[in-house]
This record gives sequence, structure tokens and C-alpha cells, in this order.
Amino acid sequence: MILALLSQLNPGGKGVEGPLANQKIGSSTSGFGETVNALISAAFVIGGLAFVVVFIMGAFSYITSAGDEKMLEKARNSMWDGVVGFVILAVTFLVVDIISNIFGFPILGLTFVGL
Repeated sequence: MILALLSQLNPGGKGVEGPLANQKIGSSTSGFGETVNALISAAFVIGGLAFVVVFIMGAFSYITSAGDEKMLEKARNSMWDGVVGFVILAVTFLVVDIISNIFGFPILGLTFVGL
């Protein structure tokens, strides 16, 4: 509600200057698309961090298993789950980038050569 009121202060659509550089409140450039872009980018970062954590936990379990076959199998499965999750994350990243290039709007702001 406050943003709606602030956006009406300048009906030209330029918004209200924020305290940080290049930050505008209620401007026509900020909107649903930028929010979705930020959420998708955050999801990729969280997924990458999850991969690192799962893989390191599996590697730690592997190192500390002391030859116990059940612990070794559990550690291998954990590391394998991390790798599979990372591959899924990478494929999803490529699909999102291809879709953004097809429709002509940058979701992630990245481009791949030849895609």
C-alpha cells in the first residue's frame, strides 16, 4: 500500500529516488518480472549451496566410515544424490536460459554462445 502511494507522488512513472544509488520505489521498471528473476536466481544459488553441503557431508561420512560397509554405502549414496541434484540444477539452468532466449526476455541475464 505504501509503495502504491509513493508511486502516485510522481505520475510520470519515474518513481521516487531511494537512499541507495539507482534504487527507485514505484518505478515502472520494477515489477513482477524482476521479482521472478530474483527468485529464480536465488533458487539457483540455494540449489548450488545445497549441492555443496550434501556432497561435503557425504564425503565426510565416507572419510569417517572406518571401513564399515553400511556407512560407506550411505556416504556414496549421499554424494551421488548431490551430484544428481547438481546435474538437474545445471539442466534446469540451461532450460531456463533457452526459454528466455526463445521468448526474448532475459531471465538470468546470461547468454551462452550458440544457444
